[in-house]
Amino acid sequence: MDDPIQGQMAAFAEHACPPVDLPREEALAAVHAPDADTRQLAVRRLMRLRGQDVVRALLLALEDPVISVRSLAVLALGSQGGPEDAEAEKAETLLRVFREDGSASVRMICAGQLGYLEDTRVLPALVAGLQDRDGRVIRSVCAALHGMKAVGAVDALMAVLEHPSPLCRKAACETLIALGVKDARIISTLERLRDDPQIRELEEFSRTYGPALQAAIAASIQEDDDCESDSASADAEEPDPSSEPSTVQELLELARQPAPTQG
Repeated sequence: MDDPIQGQMAAFAEHACPPVDLPREEALAAVHAPDADTRQLAVRRLMRLRGQDVVRALLLALEDPVISVRSLAVLALGSQGGPEDAEAEKAETLLRVFREDGSASVRMICAGQLGYLEDTRVLPALVAGLQDRDGRVIRSVCAALHGMKAVGAVDALMAVLEHPSPLCRKAACETLIALGVKDARIISTLERLRDDPQIRELEEFSRTYGPALQAAIAASIQEDDDCESDSASADAEEPDPSSEPSTVQELLELARQPAPTQG
């Protein structure tokens, strides 16, 4: 079963890890280290660096036997900019990992990175990901489709309204509403979700700890900018509180609004 609180804490940990003070050449070499902790520190350092040598090291880390190393490598590769041909290669690599990696955690992070690419060529794989066996991956795909404004995924998202996980159903509703879909099935799904204990637990957690987590993540991003001036992390933006998941009641109010009239 999905654990909404664990998911919130994992998202916080992903952003709030302290910066790694490791010279570039040492970080590149450390992806070959025999112990997983050293390899993980190396990839965290490479997240703040750029260059083809960094990309090659991250591609190696994608094959690491340890899930946490592969997860960080996906995040780091997703942050690597470059010319158009390099972006295409990055998309192909992330698609392969998304389709083939046996870890739901890696696939979940990969879905988010694919969404950031805003490349319509990744849409078929993301839509197929809505049938993943793990709810965390499905929710990440919903968020990616939301960000990409993927109106072509509406039918597949509607099918998620029948998913056994209430968290997946809520994620699908949120994305469908963001895409402007008006359908009575969305309203009826949300009405059933209002009293779901798992949804209520997550919303209570967000009300209680959400502001503190947001402040900690923003502080962590600022600390990275201060400590890693040789990287492109200065482009990082503080989390936008308005992008936080809506409550079921807020989603219901949006779903019940009439469709805008065509002028």
